[in-house]
Amino acid sequence: MSDEYPIHMGSQVDKAAEYCTYCPRLCRFSCPIAEVEHREGTTPWGLMRLLEYARQGTVEFDDQVSEMFYHCTGCGRCQSVCKHDIDVPRAVWKARSLGFEAGSSPEPLHGFISFFKTETIPHRQVTTLDPKRVEDVFDSDANVAFFPDCETRRYRPDLVFRIGEALEIVLGDKVHLSTRLGGEGKGCCGFPLGSAGDVESMKTHCADLQYDHLGFDTIYTDCASFYALGVDDKFGTKVETDLVYLPQFFSESLDKKHIQAPVTLDGSFLHDSCFATRHAGSADGTRTLLSLIADDEFLEFSSNREDAPCCGGASHYHVIAEKFSEQCASDRVDQLKREGGNKMVTACQTCVKQLGRVGAEVDPLLSLVCDAMGIKKVEE
Repeated sequence: MSDEYPIHMGSQVDKAAEYCTYCPRLCRFSCPIAEVEHREGTTPWGLMRLLEYARQGTVEFDDQVSEMFYHCTGCGRCQSVCKHDIDVPRAVWKARSLGFEAGSSPEPLHGFISFFKTETIPHRQVTTLDPKRVEDVFDSDANVAFFPDCETRRYRPDLVFRIGEALEIVLGDKVHLSTRLGGEGKGCCGFPLGSAGDVESMKTHCADLQYDHLGFDTIYTDCASFYALGVDDKFGTKVETDLVYLPQFFSESLDKKHIQAPVTLDGSFLHDSCFATRHAGSADGTRTLLSLIADDEFLEFSSNREDAPCCGGASHYHVIAEKFSEQCASDRVDQLKREGGNKMVTACQTCVKQLGRVGAEVDPLLSLVCDAMGIKKVEE
């Protein structure tokens, strides 16, 4: 591996870029982005080859080059099939940060970072949680906390409270709600900052988040991206807080005494989320949990677990390439129909939103858990 190139991106990324340059593109079939865009530049090999050119100084991180690295959701499916276990998401996130440092970022993301730093959430519409209900369901003095996925908060605020009730039932005490309330606190883990290229701001955000949680014994979260930041530093930083991923927690902590009304899955196919499965490692736990709360069996896709394709909704791809992003979701729905299904269940709120964009019927796993535990919904 050459030490003479002008840009060094860390030994792991340098090695990955050089290895991929000489690979005969064997991972191309695994990439959902390459499948929908039909161009070699968006294959894992194409992105890594472009990164190697940048590392050599052959190309610069101008707007056009930098924008290419946003044609990736970070799903990690390519790494699952790679014989050398090349960590493409790590390399792509490094490339995004280098482009951002060079002053280049995709036009659709302009203004995003300044908004996020102000509101600490990625959604332009701020969801206000009912303060009276927060007081009733949660305990501000508890020494364990629930940090909800910002997608849950934005699109299913009632589920935030239902999960709080579920945690109280299992743990025996109320938990603290850690999110943005009354202009205080943080409403997101910070992953969207890194996926927008501003890794340094993500590091600062995560460090502040860790400081906010000093004194808490455990942080429960339904956000697979947050949990992924606690697994390793592939996305630019590592969260050292003791995180517990809720689907895994409930799979290990629920038993039959907690189940009041088993749910009927009615032939639902389990969609394995990229971040929940490949990054959070919850494939087995998700299946254990579904089997525990249901009175019938769920169905499996022919491409499942680490081989499951991405829905196209993660890492700003829906903002960068909306049509292609939704084609990823449509491809999964087409597979559902071919294999005899009509609806899905998944642990990931981003997948619920993205698959719903193309008309799919998708149940959030934790919503089904609350149903089975007899925790009633409140109209949102």
